[in-house]
Amino acid sequence: MKMLKKLDIVAIRYGFTQMLCTMVNQVSTNFFSVFLTSTVIGLTALQAGSTIAVASALDAISLPVIGLIIQKVRLKGGYFRPYLLLGGAVVGIFRLLSFTPIQGNAQFKVFYYGATYLVAFIAYNFAFTAYNGTIPMMAKSPQQRVRLSAYRNALNTGGKFIFSLCAVPIITFFGRGVDGKGYTGLVAIIAVLTFFAFWQLWMLDKKFDYSGEPTHIMKGKSDENPSFFELLRYTITSRAFVTWTLASIVKYGASACVTSMAAYYYLYVIGSKAMYTVYLSATTGIMVVTSLFIPFVSKLVKGGRNTTILGVTWYGLCFVFAYFFGKTDVSFTAIMVVAYVGYSLFHGVGQAVFSSVAEYTEWKTGKDMKGFIMGFSSIAAKFSSAVGGLVVGIGLTAIGFNAEAITPEVTNGIRALMSLLPAVVCAASVGLTFLCPLTDKNIKMIQQELEERKQGKNAAGAAE
Repeated sequence: MKMLKKLDIVAIRYGFTQMLCTMVNQVSTNFFSVFLTSTVIGLTALQAGSTIAVASALDAISLPVIGLIIQKVRLKGGYFRPYLLLGGAVVGIFRLLSFTPIQGNAQFKVFYYGATYLVAFIAYNFAFTAYNGTIPMMAKSPQQRVRLSAYRNALNTGGKFIFSLCAVPIITFFGRGVDGKGYTGLVAIIAVLTFFAFWQLWMLDKKFDYSGEPTHIMKGKSDENPSFFELLRYTITSRAFVTWTLASIVKYGASACVTSMAAYYYLYVIGSKAMYTVYLSATTGIMVVTSLFIPFVSKLVKGGRNTTILGVTWYGLCFVFAYFFGKTDVSFTAIMVVAYVGYSLFHGVGQAVFSSVAEYTEWKTGKDMKGFIMGFSSIAAKFSSAVGGLVVGIGLTAIGFNAEAITPEVTNGIRALMSLLPAVVCAASVGLTFLCPLTDKNIKMIQQELEERKQGKNAAGAAE
């Protein structure tokens, strides 16, 4: 019981970091384009969209590079720990700079805001890769990792909810009637909170990930230092890595379909902005509640992989029900709220299983590649944003969408894009997840063998 309480304290502090730093993404997703096109900055919609698109593409490309840097560059203070503090500081500074009004022509503003936006997200990727990498250090067993991830999921959702309540009033307070001015005040608060979030985790992580060794870059080839091409080959030939990464991209692609189409559904099919607000609030609330039960569900179905299969299946079936039985605003919204029980289940265990992917790859190859592998752990979310954009662009074009002429055919098309399409995508994700070998039984066997190898290596070193 005492050990469980200690784990809960660690899990709360770990999730607290996610709760605060998720606001960095929220403020960018919700307000950056609006800020750039405000009267304070004055960029056109095309200039703002191009700035964000190019920076976002470079942001996604940076993930494997960041994983390689963390793998190769060992800073004093730990494997992942230094990147928490450095990344947290830089992301706070550059996110504030990217929301600070400047003088200059349009070309200079496009360059400035694109550059500061990109640097902020690259710094965030460093910190967040390190954040994900601490899971296998803080929690050893699959059950402990699921518990850690469940707290993280609950507090992450709570952070989004707090942001939705506070963001607009804070913008209004600092803006004082000037279009675009209030965003700087909001981001200043978020920058401070973000640094505090990573700093407190940096302090906590000293118990789990600390090294007094001097700063160095790993050079040459050895068991501890595989080359970049070896890292790439070992990961793409790892059954666990390939199946779990693909399954994650596909399932978050289904979620992106729903997220990108929800506003269209409520505006053009149901015709109620008020019910859209209910949908957003209710789905957020159900995710917080479900997160509290994830450890119990995971234990019941024997592991994070099986919890994912259950969650994605639930999620997909609810979309089928929504298409056939969600004919009114109330019935559709009720079914969608129930669907997010499934989303919360698979989202809540995702990083817990990914940390076991790193152990599986080490078990198969004999090489510790946590830094490189955890660099890929956020790639599914990056790809899902692209999927959401494609659904809106290609899907709405295919059904002949025209906001000024909503026909019954267009209405049925939006309903299919919102429900049947993600249901099919969920089915594909379930199939891929079944191929992933990371059951609880296998993970425990892998951990035992890795520990035996470590003890054998230590014994051999002592004998020399």
